[in-house]
Amino acid sequence: MSNESSPLQSSLLVSERMAFKLHRQGMIMETIGKNNAVCNEYPSPILPKERWRYQMVNMYPDSGQCHPFGRR
Repeated sequence: MSNESSPLQSSLLVSERMAFKLHRQGMIMETIGKNNAVCNEYPSPILPKERWRYQMVNMYPDSGQCHPFGRR
């Protein structure tokens, strides 16, 4: 994290690492059912990037921008 250029990038990197860690430990549950009728919870060790995004709160109003997972 020492090579990051801003506090925003550093906090985003820490958030992404924590999400990855929680997925690998099986602490984040997947809730999509196999037949799309019944949803069951099961551990999700693989991190689906399309389900994660970060949006700043209580800073400056910017409703048109969010930060997708894995992109800075």
